[in-house]
Amino acid sequence: MILFTCTQCGKGLSSADDNAGRNAVCPYCSQRTPIPEQSDPDCRLVFNSGAPDGGIVLTNAQLQAAIAKGEFTTDDLIYDGGRWCPLGHVLSLPPMPPPPPPSADEPEIALHFSDLPPVQLDAGSSAPTTAAKTRRPSGQTFDKLTKTLTTILIVIVAIIIAIIGCAIAMGLTAKQ
Repeated sequence: MILFTCTQCGKGLSSADDNAGRNAVCPYCSQRTPIPEQSDPDCRLVFNSGAPDGGIVLTNAQLQAAIAKGEFTTDDLIYDGGRWCPLGHVLSLPPMPPPPPPSADEPEIALHFSDLPPVQLDAGSSAPTTAAKTRRPSGQTFDKLTKTLTTILIVIVAIIIAIIGCAIAMGLTAKQ
């Protein structure tokens, strides 16, 4: 993938390697711009939540401005050295702000195992009991399903044989 900037508006663009030397139409300014033979070292491919699947091409200055605005975090991704890496492993970023405190509307979550109620075991079992037992299909249900599918398959084969027989008969009568 070749990363470059539009010669008209300066926005970051990308193109497949086999398009090198051709022209592209910039999706931002609709002007034609040449695709270089190699990526511009000032361009970076990054991905954060809400970005298109292929990521966003930004110049280093645009990326630094976006980081300063808090648009990227250490967990967002950057394409570096032929692979996607966490942005915080490649660039130094300001520390992430702490998460907001829980609101009074949200249910409290148990933070320690000692806060959780004990699990009751069935007598003679090592598996914990559950409020609802899992229902598994019986062998009879499976047998009925197998018989139904077999019957359907036999009917389909019979129809195909009948169609072939009709086609052969029509071919013989057409020759006479």
